[in-house]
Amino acid sequence: MNREELGRWNWGAFFMPFLWLWFNASWGWALMYWVSGLFLKMLPFSGLIYLGISIYLGINGHKIAWEHHQRSLGSIAELNKQQKGWAIGAFIFIAIGFIFGISTGIFSKL
Repeated sequence: MNREELGRWNWGAFFMPFLWLWFNASWGWALMYWVSGLFLKMLPFSGLIYLGISIYLGINGHKIAWEHHQRSLGSIAELNKQQKGWAIGAFIFIAIGFIFGISTGIFSKL
């Protein structure tokens, strides 16, 4: 197995950290992320903290997923296929949000 492939950037973990953590068997971290959001929103720079968490997950997402799915997937190629699905889902999620935001802005001025 080529462990260098585990160092790839993980777009799903970067754009959807809570869902990615939850569905990649990191429930404790997902709950901690969600609960911390209740308190971090009171801080003036909470967006930077979330950005830092997203960057960390983007960098280490493949490694984290491999730790939790190694037995069920069996190969890094299968992991990459699974994480590619997360990347596609993340981009669709972002595109829908972008289209919704633009359309809301356009229709609010009518």
